[in-house]
Amino acid sequence: MERTLVGKRIAFLVADGVERDDVQVLKTELEKAGANVELVAASDAQEVSTVRGLDRAEPLPVHRTVDEVEVIDFDGLVIPGGSVSVDTLRISSEAVNLIRDFVHAQDPSDKLVAAVGLGPRLLVEAGVVSGRVLAGAPSLQTDARNAGGAYVEDDVKVDGCLITGRGGDALPELAKRLVSAFAAGQAPGAAAAAGHANVPPAKLDEMVEETFPASDSLPPPTRS
Repeated sequence: MERTLVGKRIAFLVADGVERDDVQVLKTELEKAGANVELVAASDAQEVSTVRGLDRAEPLPVHRTVDEVEVIDFDGLVIPGGSVSVDTLRISSEAVNLIRDFVHAQDPSDKLVAAVGLGPRLLVEAGVVSGRVLAGAPSLQTDARNAGGAYVEDDVKVDGCLITGRGGDALPELAKRLVSAFAAGQAPGAAAAAGHANVPPAKLDEMVEETFPASDSLPPPTRS
């Protein structure tokens, strides 16, 4: 893989019970492209427990805590799934504020925020989904709608600086879109939206796909 992300810094927001494949697949592909990825946790523990579905998996090391991080430190934020992890982060005001700060950055075209599976529930908690369209776990439909947004059953959905998607077998596609987006140096859809304010959303999605073509196929998540 071409190392198109050298110099990019990306934070993964995690807590105990995070979905390991969400972290492993996305982190591996971003690092292969040259990005520096750090796991950021709400607690000061040196590692977080992980799961694969309903099964426990190997823990992951943590690099920083939320209170040590500022938006300016990173080019983007990734929110993996895992119901326990997401619920823990939802009650952390520091974690929720960090998400809100990323989405409302002074120049949002420079900051990407991705969320996987149940991860978009934290976007709802941060109050940043009004008028947005999200993909992810099916149980998000009501949450997104109640927060003024919408839900689609797509594997991956791009909406301005937000990239959301399902976990599991959709992770390779999400990884490809993230690498392409970070390599472009701006939020996918931001440039298109700026020059095509009146273009229908479906057409914008088509334009984004043409701008950020998929790379070679990635292997599916490893199951233990």
